[in-house]
Amino acid sequence: MNRWQTEFDTNPLHVTLEGVREFLDTKTEAIDAEIEVEKRRLNKVLEVLETALANMDAELAPIALLNQVNGHLRHPHFWNQLLGFGSSPALGHLTTANNHISGQIPIYYQLRDFSRSKKLATLSKATENSFDEFTSAIVNSENELKDEIEGLQALVGQAGEAQTALSLKMDDLEETSAEKLSQWQADFTENQTARAESYSASVIERQKAFQTWASPFQSNAAKTVALLSEKFDKQADEYFGEFSTDILAMLHDATKKRDEIRDLHGLVADESVGGGYLTSADDEKVQASFSAPLQFSLWCQRRLGLVLPYFPISVSTPTACFRGL
Repeated sequence: MNRWQTEFDTNPLHVTLEGVREFLDTKTEAIDAEIEVEKRRLNKVLEVLETALANMDAELAPIALLNQVNGHLRHPHFWNQLLGFGSSPALGHLTTANNHISGQIPIYYQLRDFSRSKKLATLSKATENSFDEFTSAIVNSENELKDEIEGLQALVGQAGEAQTALSLKMDDLEETSAEKLSQWQADFTENQTARAESYSASVIERQKAFQTWASPFQSNAAKTVALLSEKFDKQADEYFGEFSTDILAMLHDATKKRDEIRDLHGLVADESVGGGYLTSADDEKVQASFSAPLQFSLWCQRRLGLVLPYFPISVSTPTACFRGL
């Protein structure tokens, strides 16, 4: 709808004609031929005006002339007469109204020049309405498209702002991460050094504590080993002396018996098989003199080896048992 159509549709003449029609539709109690004639003539005049308005091109409507016609219909000699007829039907009201409107009939026919045939007006109006609807649809589509484009541009702007903010946050995050990593590395190095120093100091402290705790045991063990060694040497000397005495006694007894056997048989050493036996016995005597002390010494070492592992102090192996060698 354009502005000319709006101005035509809102013209007060349309409302005035509706009011006039409402007054003329008033029913009388009895049929009066003269009243009916006056009403018929007044209806004919109004039909000329209404037909002209119905077929009028709104874009070409003479608004000033329509306002003039409306002012004449609102004149007291016409409007008040119909108002009176509506409240109290009387022939005089319609007569006065007809007399007043007679001077306007040429103007009503003049309005018909702005009208077209009803068929042509209907067809033209439909075409114009279709064109107006199409134009409005194009305009609405254009406006919707424009709004959508503006919305997309706003979204793109928001996305750009979000991207910029995200980029700034990423830069801040990278910088913060680098700082945190550097700080962590420094803290880790410092803590690692502190832990190493603490561990080293702890090890040294434990070693000192262990040394302090073990020193009395080590001293006692050394004393115990010295006493055992001295006691072992003394007993070994005694056992070796007794062993030597017994060996010498056995050798003396064997020599004595050999001499008795030789004297009994009148044999001379080394002159017979017996002499060979004697020579072998002498060799075994010499070997026994060396091997017996050595075997005893080895026996003592094995016994001492069973005792020394229970003492952490390294002690020199007693050698007193070899004094007689």
